Amino acid sequence: MSTQVVQSRGIFHGLPVFSENVKGLTAVITGANGISGQHMLRVLLQSPERWTKIICISRRLPIMKDGAVPGVVEHIALDFLDTPQAIANVLRERGVKADYVFFFSYVQVDPEPGAPIWSNAKELCHVNTLLLSNFLESLALVSIKPRRFMLQTGAKHYGGQFGSNLAPQEESDPRVLLEPNFYYDQEDCLWAYCKKHDMKWNVIRPAFILGAVPDAAMNVCFPLAVYASVCRHLGQPLDFPYDLTAWDMSVTQSSALLNSYLEEWAVLTDGAANEAFNASDDGIFTWSKFWPLLASWYGLDYIRPDDKGKYEDLILPHNPPPRGYGPPGKIRYKFSLTEWAKQPEVAQAWKDIAQQKDLSVKELHDVDRIFGFTDFAMSVSWPGASLSMAKARKLGWHGYVDSNESVREVLLDFEKLGMIPHAPALTQSDAPANTANSLTEGYAPEWLELEKTLGTRPLLTGTVEEMQGQFAALSAVLSASKTPPDDFIKSKDVTADGIPVRIYKPKDASRTKLPIMVYYHGGGFVLGNLDTEDAWCRYLAKTTPSIVVSVDYRLGPKFKMPVMLEDSLTAFKWVYANAETLGGTKSRIFTAGTSAGGSLALLVTDALIQEGKNSHVKGVITAVPITAHPLSIPEEYKSQYTSYERNGSGVPIADASTLNTFFEAAGCKYDDPMTFVTLSQNLSQFPPTYISTCGKDPLRDDGRVLEAMLKREGVKTKSDNYIGQPHCFWLFPNVNGEEFLANVVKGAQWVVLNSE
Repeated sequence: MSTQVVQSRGIFHGLPVFSENVKGLTAVITGANGISGQHMLRVLLQSPERWTKIICISRRLPIMKDGAVPGVVEHIALDFLDTPQAIANVLRERGVKADYVFFFSYVQVDPEPGAPIWSNAKELCHVNTLLLSNFLESLALVSIKPRRFMLQTGAKHYGGQFGSNLAPQEESDPRVLLEPNFYYDQEDCLWAYCKKHDMKWNVIRPAFILGAVPDAAMNVCFPLAVYASVCRHLGQPLDFPYDLTAWDMSVTQSSALLNSYLEEWAVLTDGAANEAFNASDDGIFTWSKFWPLLASWYGLDYIRPDDKGKYEDLILPHNPPPRGYGPPGKIRYKFSLTEWAKQPEVAQAWKDIAQQKDLSVKELHDVDRIFGFTDFAMSVSWPGASLSMAKARKLGWHGYVDSNESVREVLLDFEKLGMIPHAPALTQSDAPANTANSLTEGYAPEWLELEKTLGTRPLLTGTVEEMQGQFAALSAVLSASKTPPDDFIKSKDVTADGIPVRIYKPKDASRTKLPIMVYYHGGGFVLGNLDTEDAWCRYLAKTTPSIVVSVDYRLGPKFKMPVMLEDSLTAFKWVYANAETLGGTKSRIFTAGTSAGGSLALLVTDALIQEGKNSHVKGVITAVPITAHPLSIPEEYKSQYTSYERNGSGVPIADASTLNTFFEAAGCKYDDPMTFVTLSQNLSQFPPTYISTCGKDPLRDDGRVLEAMLKREGVKTKSDNYIGQPHCFWLFPNVNGEEFLANVVKGAQWVVLNSE
């Protein structure tokens, strides 16, 4: 029985321990500024007694973690597309010696416009084989004969890029000859050279390499970070572009540091000489498990694939696929990250982020090369990258890393390089990223601090009567924290054809005809009155500036829908008829509201359109509106409607149970277009609409789905999303409500401007 000693370094486990007698070695790393070369350098520098001299050959200097090159490292700038003699001259002048060579040099040849990134196969073969052969011949010219020459190729050796191949992929699998493959040419070149010069070799074949370096090409993680950062900036969910099959497919990931540990082990292990090895994290990685994790790191909600969703099909050209039987490979997609990154809105968002955060990557450039690799990694719907590690294990390799934890560290490294903005959740805890506390995960820090101050999480729960008591107590707490009414605004309670309303007017309103905002309070059609949002209405009147008419419609459970809508419509018509008397004008009347009140603002607009009175309402301003029932989401939007599930239980203020109790008490029928505006047939006639949503709100996707439907109909929309914040968070003190208030004012001003 044999025993082995292994070690852990951070998140990397099962790493080899070498004899102390292995020391005083010289290594040459080519392509040292690339993702693999730089991580190889990091690994060798961990053992300064073993590797006393490291020569880095690349056109550009490798970046060290501390920004400097240690004394044991020497950099030589060389281009391997020069002649062997030219390369040899430099090696001779610099007195290069080499016990071991780690060859990572690579050139990505530009494909034809619109073609896949590896489509220019013949040129890839020519250029990359030339890199290797020129360097090998230069070694012979200066009589450098390393003990071992390591060549890193990759999982494309197994043909998974062409469709279904043999799975799992083993080093002894036959070559796939459907198209030229420079890995084969490089291997043949290396084997012939080593045979001629009596040298030993290794070939290492990783899959999708995880690592952070300034050149983001061939890097899965950087595009994912850009995608998540822009989604966060734009207040959008993290939408998975590909289908359920790709979502669930197990895909091999190959962390650059673990690859490097393997490569060091391979060249220093006698029994591994003249062998090829796969390189993987040796775990199971699926997008279905990783995507929610990525979303949580960036404080985002996410959209999973929907087997009934609308997808485009891309059929790969090789029939049969590499394994020799079965249908050709098929990729199903809603969009690609590459095309997403080319959108003007996305490009501008990244410019804004880069400027705000002073990032080194100021603009998204070379999009096809950088994002195309990640698209391929996400789209594979067959086990095309399922690398077996059996061969290396049998020889004593036991390295392992959790790929999810590896991605997390890579993103942190990208942050340190100044290439992506900081994501606070990446560093909130030293615990593994996939064990986050669901009670606090994804919430804005200021909200969690408020809960700590309150000593509880505010949530309306139980029967309607119990909620009414909870609401009254909560209102009392909030009232105590509010500043006294502003003398700048005068208010007056009147009745509007029998409906109680409160009119708010700036004291200098007589100077001009102000817009009129007909406002409907929130409360699930069951709670609330004119006092509930009095301070909010005063703020709107002062800052927009406008005349605000707050409507006290009748509530459930005593009254049922559509009574609430009828009261709201009656009040609007009264305002329209008396606009001049109020000090406003009929040409600039808008509806507005929060939560259930946001629903009424939309439903009143819809009712006026049905009556042919489109011109009476010039715009809609809604905050966290109710627009849909989970049982009646339009089919094409079901995959986007995840907030009832994601935020369904235990979230602050109102969770799914709270809303269902409200709906039942108010007589809201799930299929009634007079209750849920997303069922309306009049959306194409809506005026400009502003919508705000909150990330930790079951109603988040009510707003998002409505916005998507309005946009599809050509309606002007503007929206803001508050990541990590719950329903109506701005009503509480010290939770960054100022940003919300300012944005609503901007939204209202945008509606006014776009209605003219």
